[in-house]
Amino acid sequence: MEKRTLGRTGIEIGALGLGTEYLNGMDARTCVDVLHRAVEAGINYFDVLFAFRDYRENMGRALGGIRHRCIVAGHIGCAETKGQYRRTRNVAECEELFEDLLIKLDTDYIDVLMIQFVDRDDDFERIMGPGGLYDLATKLRGQGKAKWIGMSIHNQRIALRAAELDCFDVIMFPHGILRDPFPVDELLGTCEAHGAGFVAMKPFGGGRLFRYADRIPVPPARLVGYPLLDPRVSCVLPGVKNVEQLEEAIEGIERPVDRPAADEMAATLFDAAMGSCLYCNHCLPCPEEINIGEILRLLDTSEERGPNDEIADAY
Repeated sequence: MEKRTLGRTGIEIGALGLGTEYLNGMDARTCVDVLHRAVEAGINYFDVLFAFRDYRENMGRALGGIRHRCIVAGHIGCAETKGQYRRTRNVAECEELFEDLLIKLDTDYIDVLMIQFVDRDDDFERIMGPGGLYDLATKLRGQGKAKWIGMSIHNQRIALRAAELDCFDVIMFPHGILRDPFPVDELLGTCEAHGAGFVAMKPFGGGRLFRYADRIPVPPARLVGYPLLDPRVSCVLPGVKNVEQLEEAIEGIERPVDRPAADEMAATLFDAAMGSCLYCNHCLPCPEEINIGEILRLLDTSEERGPNDEIADAY
């Protein structure tokens, strides 16, 4: 596995990391098998984002015996209500949930403490203001419970603000072939100039890339490394549901598509990305307790494959 430096942290991480969003809801055995196979393949950067109890417990089981070989990015800023994702900026709640994360993962520290999902100016200012989540992050770092601080962002303007402050070690931002040719050069240059490692999330566009397999001449999983064509990207984080999907991502890294071919495919896929739901569920919680991302995913699947009883029942 190719190794790259994660910005000013100086640590070497595999160019392929692993997002664990799609392991939420999977059984413990699947989680253990995926993470252990990932480490065996040279993957060492893992993003752990949810506050759900079962998810955290499964991540703890999966890290058992391999924690010392892993760089774990853990998030503050999210909680759950009746089983649904919920964003929170309540400092006391976030600190309590962070302590729970350490317990569930059976670890004394998190390598990269991520402040999750910051996409608005007022939210950014609240987080960075006195007594906000950034102060909590620096407190936890001072206590030795975190080594570095990062921020997860979907808005490029906010990402530029964060990178320019010189106080974030890692910026996590969506970047993949479905988002190009959107301009990310300025953001990558700013991260490099200010020493922030750039972690590319959602390289498959929340899985949507696989819906356009007929438009490109290679299996979609081979395009997982598209962001890595730029050396300023520290690593790319696909999400997987099982070992089979992980193997596809590993093969995609081992058999990269060259730049001219990738750029041609990016142009072909440009229209497909516009206005797409990535099923991230950052719009939750819904007051009617509707799982919006899952509903839209089922609808898209039905339109792609044709309706069937299983999809209809789930919908």
